[in-house]
Amino acid sequence: MGENRDHRINLRTGKRYSPTGARLKRMGVMPGWPDFLFSGPERAMFFLELKRANRGRLSEEQADLLSHLIACGHRVLVTSSLDDAVAELKAAGILRSTIEVQ
Repeated sequence: MGENRDHRINLRTGKRYSPTGARLKRMGVMPGWPDFLFSGPERAMFFLELKRANRGRLSEEQADLLSHLIACGHRVLVTSSLDDAVAELKAAGILRSTIEVQ
């Protein structure tokens, strides 16, 4: 589940690990948090999770957290389309209507 990361084997222990995951953990990234957070008009929050087309799916942590954010009244979008993301951000008043995807 989740994103496709490069995995390696620890030669001493024989266990599998992800260098990318370890680096993100050191940076303080918590599992399940969306890729992008936007602050909109009137202090509204918008959470955006971008997935790869055909292969991208939510992890259990992401699904739980996004459900919680929706229950709290926040806008959440999970998409593989940049056009959909831009359209939703425009509708939420976060992006100007004159911005176009190139």
